[in-house]
Amino acid sequence: MLTKLILVLGLICSLPAFATENTTSINNETPGRIVEINLKENAELYKILYENSKSANDRLITTIHLIIGVVITFLIALFGTQFLFNFKLKKEEIHSIKTELDKKISNSNFDFIKQINTLYNDKEKLFRQDFNLFKQEISKNIDVRLFDEHKSINLNFDKCKQDTETVKSALEYKIEHVDIKLEKNIGDVWDLKGVKANALARYTTTAILELKNGHEIKYTLSDIVTIINKEIEITEGRKNELDNLISLLPAKYESQRDAIEFKLNSMRVFKYVDDPINVGQRIEMTVREATA
Repeated sequence: MLTKLILVLGLICSLPAFATENTTSINNETPGRIVEINLKENAELYKILYENSKSANDRLITTIHLIIGVVITFLIALFGTQFLFNFKLKKEEIHSIKTELDKKISNSNFDFIKQINTLYNDKEKLFRQDFNLFKQEISKNIDVRLFDEHKSINLNFDKCKQDTETVKSALEYKIEHVDIKLEKNIGDVWDLKGVKANALARYTTTAILELKNGHEIKYTLSDIVTIINKEIEITEGRKNELDNLISLLPAKYESQRDAIEFKLNSMRVFKYVDDPINVGQRIEMTVREATA
């Protein structure tokens, strides 16, 4: 406010000087020019007044903030000191009261504590006796239950074992049945392709599996006889498989057995061996010549 007052007084005092200096020029200029000059001068003065007022307000706000901060700091320090002092005083009082009470309790209640200890020991003995009896009873019950459960588990295990064996047998039967069908189908495919040796091997395996599972094999034997009658030679491995099949045939398949044996005895038997000249190649070696 003081700054604003000084600026206003300076403005008022400078107006006569401006009027004196510019008297001559004012007389020679137009009224519009005089008004323009006065407006510019007033704008400059107002600008100076605004800047001075803004600066003064900023300093005042800063001073107020500083005073508020100092006051708050002082209050915090005052209350903090008072709180710490009261806390320390209360702590000492509590400690003093506790010490006094401990002394009174230790002096006046010694007999009571002794009685409590005696009662506690007696109760502990009774509790141990009851606990031992309870433990013995529980042990008896557990032994009986374990025996019953063990017996029940054994019975259940035997039944489970029987069921497992039954399921296993059923699965093995189904798997072998699938194997029979698979071998027969593969043999049919080789027969259709004209690879009679491979078809003969598959039909032989099919017949052995059928015999093992108690199936009727006359149709499979018929396929074997049909193929072997068209062949003039056979590998030693295939002949051994057919010999094994013949040894397993029951008496009711005597006619099929005789037909297979007769044809085998007349066929050339050979096997594949390594070529001594061309390494890595195999050649046929006759085991038995064909007979008429």
